[in-house]
Amino acid sequence: MSNLRTIGTILNLTTGEQIEVADLFIDQHFREDEIFQLRTKIEKDLQNDTVELVCIYCKQPVAIRGRSDQDQAKHFFFQHTYKSRWCIIKTGVRLTEEQVRCVKYNGEKESILHDKLKRLIAYYAQQDKDTSVVRIDQVYKDRAISDKWRKPDVLVFHKLGKIAFELQLSTTFLSVIVGRTIFYQNRGIFLIWVFPNFSLISDQQKFTQKDVFYNNRLNVYVFDADSQAKSREYGKLMLTCFYREYYLHGEEILNKWSKATIELKDLVFKNDTTEVYFYDADKAKAALELEIKQIKAERSKAQRQLRIDNSVDNVAYFLKQVYKKDWLKYQEEESPFDLVNDPIIVEALDKRLKFTGENAFVVKKLFYERKKPGFLKLLCSEDCILIDTALLNEGDKTVFQELLEIENADQFKLYLSFLFRKGYKMTEEDRSTLQSIYDHNYFNQTESERANIERWAYAKLYTLLSLKNLAFDLKSIHRFLYGILSLKHRTIIGYNYDSMKRLAHKMLEKYPEYGSMYISAIKSFGHYDELIADDTSRKLKPKMELFSGPDSSKQSWEQNQLIFDIFPELMIPHL
Repeated sequence: MSNLRTIGTILNLTTGEQIEVADLFIDQHFREDEIFQLRTKIEKDLQNDTVELVCIYCKQPVAIRGRSDQDQAKHFFFQHTYKSRWCIIKTGVRLTEEQVRCVKYNGEKESILHDKLKRLIAYYAQQDKDTSVVRIDQVYKDRAISDKWRKPDVLVFHKLGKIAFELQLSTTFLSVIVGRTIFYQNRGIFLIWVFPNFSLISDQQKFTQKDVFYNNRLNVYVFDADSQAKSREYGKLMLTCFYREYYLHGEEILNKWSKATIELKDLVFKNDTTEVYFYDADKAKAALELEIKQIKAERSKAQRQLRIDNSVDNVAYFLKQVYKKDWLKYQEEESPFDLVNDPIIVEALDKRLKFTGENAFVVKKLFYERKKPGFLKLLCSEDCILIDTALLNEGDKTVFQELLEIENADQFKLYLSFLFRKGYKMTEEDRSTLQSIYDHNYFNQTESERANIERWAYAKLYTLLSLKNLAFDLKSIHRFLYGILSLKHRTIIGYNYDSMKRLAHKMLEKYPEYGSMYISAIKSFGHYDELIADDTSRKLKPKMELFSGPDSSKQSWEQNQLIFDIFPELMIPHL
């Protein structure tokens, strides 16, 4: 480095202000008057031995110099005076960046204001009855022999613990702040950064101040004229604490700067983290965030409850209309049940209707009196309407047994579909009653007996059904299902034929769309060889083969789920 190297930062010894030369000489061509006036003042101070502006590194006087470029434009800069002593920016000695920063930081601390403030802090801290020792600018090491040390402006041994006060009059590198914080923290020393002033205007706050308060729960400690006056008044160290205070505005968190004059006992000293703060802004903000979350949760809860109540009210109103008119069919778009898609709404609807409890008698009446089939179909169709079918029994007779005694065949089939659509579970008494019908009417000898065995068959199909949502589909193909049931029970059920062969011919002719399914049932229940052997006319086999040829594409698979649910044996392929 040459002796002509310029200086980037100067220090005002009186105020402790650190001045960046680049900022001082900004727009220098338009501010020549100011710069030349300052140049003259500096020269007067040198001759009067009242130097105020010095090099931040070596504390030697500086002077403003200038040179012209090739366009004859002047450029100003600061330089050490003639015959000045050694300085780190004048020598060829290579220092690390951190070493340069430490020299610069220590240089900032050697101003008149800095010296005054640290001595006042030390003096008033010593007046505190809970203070035992106060040290100024004394090197602190945790061991006698250690290469790690710091020289805090003021170190106070207080009842609350060891407290290091570091005055900050100008800008400091973040690395210095973090380095000192870690040093003191690792040694269990509480660190308080103190500023001579603080602006509440964000743009006027220095980066150093922001680096400090954003990492100190938004607390800033100031030893200004007011706090100095308070310290004199109370005879102990008083600081002005500025802190960011959060508050709610509707559901928005806003903040403002507040201030308080405090003494050391007003601070919170956390031994586990060596944090020091007066007001815990982080905790306050977190509490408000939780409060907003609770407010939103309550509002969401209220909105959800309103949605639940509206859904339940709409369903209740709709049920009343259907009950009055007893629509056997109602328009899908008129139904409010699509909105009942939440278990909580279903639960609320159940509490309103009480069909699983004290109002079960209403549904029972519908099954026994059979005057409102449209309304009952609606109740049984919608899964969101809960009905405890076990509560529909009357005395020693179950509702299933009651339906078996209905004389009208169509009405019997209709109400049986309602019952099983609602997931009715057969009892042992039900099974015994159904079996007795089968046993007493097995031979289909009379018209009455044939009717009874068909009734048994229809009920039997429902007892084999496990998917209740298919209950209403059963009626449309129940005659075809009788044919498969006949194969399973090896007796003709629901048809007046004297042989399985004639029944097979009839089934393939009447239900060609289910021909492949019926042939699968013939094979699954072991009738194929028997039927082929009994087919003396040789017409059945060719008819069956049609369903494995080109016509197989015309088969209907729409009811496969229903058929496989009732007869799971058909799901196993048979060659």
